[in-house]
Amino acid sequence: MARKKDLNEMDIISKELETLKKQTKLLDKDKEAIERYKNKKKTIIISVVAAVSILIIAVLGAFIYVNLQSPISYGPNATAEEKTEKVTEEHEEFLKKIDKKEETVKEGVYFLGTYAYFDDDKNLVVDGYMRNFTGHEIYDLKGNITIKTPNDENIAGAWFEFTEKSFGSLKNGKSRPWRIIFKNDYVNVDITDLSKFTVTTEFEFYQK
Repeated sequence: MARKKDLNEMDIISKELETLKKQTKLLDKDKEAIERYKNKKKTIIISVVAAVSILIIAVLGAFIYVNLQSPISYGPNATAEEKTEKVTEEHEEFLKKIDKKEETVKEGVYFLGTYAYFDDDKNLVVDGYMRNFTGHEIYDLKGNITIKTPNDENIAGAWFEFTEKSFGSLKNGKSRPWRIIFKNDYVNVDITDLSKFTVTTEFEFYQK
């Protein structure tokens, strides 16, 4: 009887071992599933990080192009709409056409007027570019700006100051889109055709 009892106990132990083996296999499968999940999660995280990194690099690249490589420079008060990549490219293309003209002199610092009109208060508004070809970064500009007809008739003239706080500084080789406004008191002649005009500038400035 004792031997039969021992056999029964061995059967029970054997069954328990089989059960333990099955449970161990299930645990191994669970571990494998967990590892696959972790690896998949890592892959997703790596992909997301890579995508974000690429986006950051692209944004930085655009920023570097606009602010370092482009000949266009913006003042401290320029709005986001005024200095988008598209607007910058339009300024660049326009200046390329201007610079092909023989009369464009690339030396010193000067205001290049490109478009003029009278506003509702009869002030003369001139849009254009402040350009720096001095060989130095400049700031705190001040001096006379005069607008004339092609026949050298004085349309308007006034003294302007461009402080570093409002205008910023302008690096060598850069052109800054800018608007000059002559109050109606400084307009000398009654003229309606502003399709052609010339600008003369006499500036003093500091350099960095």
